[in-house]
Amino acid sequence: MTRTILFVCTGNTCRSPMAEALCRRRAEERALQVEAASAGLYPGDRLSENARLALEELGLSIEHTPRPVTAGLLASADLIVAMSERHAHALWSVDPTLPVVVPGYGIPDPFGGSLDDYRHCRDALAGVMDLILDEAFARPPHVRIRPMAEGDLPAIAALERASFSDPWSEQSLGEELANPLAVFLVADRGGEAVGYAGMHLVAGEGFVCNVAVAPEARGRGIGQLLMESLIAHGREDGMHTLSLDVRPSNRAAIALYTRLGFLPAGTRPHFYRQPEEDGLIMNLTLDPPSGEGEASV
Repeated sequence: MTRTILFVCTGNTCRSPMAEALCRRRAEERALQVEAASAGLYPGDRLSENARLALEELGLSIEHTPRPVTAGLLASADLIVAMSERHAHALWSVDPTLPVVVPGYGIPDPFGGSLDDYRHCRDALAGVMDLILDEAFARPPHVRIRPMAEGDLPAIAALERASFSDPWSEQSLGEELANPLAVFLVADRGGEAVGYAGMHLVAGEGFVCNVAVAPEARGRGIGQLLMESLIAHGREDGMHTLSLDVRPSNRAAIALYTRLGFLPAGTRPHFYRQPEEDGLIMNLTLDPPSGEGEASV
């Protein structure tokens, strides 16, 4: 399981490239699959000489050209490590859903300082690198949940075929785009649909049609993100119950739905085909918005 970590500072000339190099080494020592990168909000011209010297003292050689933060880098990162709260808020102003963290109270900027200043910065980064790696692997890969679009249909139809013995066709999925009662969401990672979930919502009652995640992206929390997004969308539209069917043999899905608060509510005999199996009905009852249903005082 690979994680992509992006380190961001101001100029990408000292803190973030040192963090990138230290991250690669520590990940290799821990046998973790990590792709480390760095960028700056206002990239400088060249790597700081003191940053290079500070890394060489640890046996790390680095060839680095400062580069800017781009939408592609942000979209592909599972964890974005900002060197200060100021950098974090600059990134959140672009997209408040970005998975940004700041180590401790931030990493002091050694720019323009002595070699000792760079050594202190290097050592501070090394001291939090295990925490950064742990955080990256504790989180699901960064995905953006958005409404399904016509351009997603071929990829989602492929997800259906990879996930279900009786998949929806591309035509059937396309019809949902024009259905005013349908809510279909896509888990988008770097422009690629790696999962989707859909429901129908009528008079405050929702029913989940399907939830599917690409085989290579399973086990990373994407299904839970999709379900949480459906539930949040339903709450905004006044949904008070949400129901779904699941195969009793699908223990992973049942465990997910149970964590989200769904409870068994009955069975549908012979609901599934290929292979034939009953359908387990699970229901989620949503609390009313704060203040709804309370007596006035």
